[in-house]
Amino acid sequence: MIGINMTKDTLLDFPCSFPIKIIGINQPEFEQDMVMIVRQHVAKLADGAVNSTANRNKKYLGGCPRIEAVARNSHVESCFSAV
Repeated sequence: MIGINMTKDTLLDFPCSFPIKIIGINQPEFEQDMVMIVRQHVAKLADGAVNSTANRNKKYLGGCPRIEAVARNSHVESCFSAV
């Protein structure tokens, strides 16, 4: 059964809270750059909506901004293509 806001193309029910996993080189500006890029596509990215953790060797950082996605073709896909 497909929910009210679901389509056959997606398993998500919009609007929804959606995490976007971003991985990059461990640099001081990583989190700031990540937030700047995501905010170009999502107007309401709350402060503290990003969790970043370093890998075991501390060479890479993984960030996971959580966005409020209203539709697949607007927020989710545009954020993925930007990062």
